[in-house]
Amino acid sequence: MGARDPRHRLVLLSGGLDSAAVLYLPAAGETRAMFVDYGQATGPGEECAAQAVSAARGVELEMVRVGDLARLGAGTLANTQQSVLADGAFEQQREEWFPGRNLMLAATGMIALARSGGGELAFGAVSDSCYRDARPQFFQSAEAAIRESLPASIGVAVTVPSGSRLEALRAACAAGLEPRLTFSCNRRADRHCWRCTSCRDRIRLLTELSTAKSAPGDRQR
Repeated sequence: MGARDPRHRLVLLSGGLDSAAVLYLPAAGETRAMFVDYGQATGPGEECAAQAVSAARGVELEMVRVGDLARLGAGTLANTQQSVLADGAFEQQREEWFPGRNLMLAATGMIALARSGGGELAFGAVSDSCYRDARPQFFQSAEAAIRESLPASIGVAVTVPSGSRLEALRAACAAGLEPRLTFSCNRRADRHCWRCTSCRDRIRLLTELSTAKSAPGDRQR
């Protein structure tokens, strides 16, 4: 996406594996993190994880609370029924989808970037996601909208990892990330349900990570 601004990187940290991995990836300048409480059902678990991950990384964490926004949303994160026009490849994903969430998060991060004079807004995203607002095209559009909503003198870039989720996670773990500190659930606030899309992705990623670590080629490094 846009040119990287080396002055400041703001990571939107949900406490999940993907955003935690981004926090551990190298950056040219200062890195800070932001957790947004928009009233999501899983908020308490996510917040605890975001605090633990940012503390372990030694990165400042800003807490933003806009709790009433969940009342306008839909899906399990809003503790309500799915939207009639919910996105997703299958029924479970449609039950969990919160329409416009990433656009809301991008706008919230944009406000913080404007305050600090610009920089890089970093998401932990899934390039092959079934959700349209988690694909590279969405973040390109979000960056264009953010640029139009800020003074021309303030440079911003919206970034996501260029490789696969597993590649980002492996690099982050090599840099010191402890996956046990993260929280990835779309249904519960106190513990993983192990049934939702996010929990199943977590199991798959951690299994693949463990398998990759035990591969002969990795043991020789």
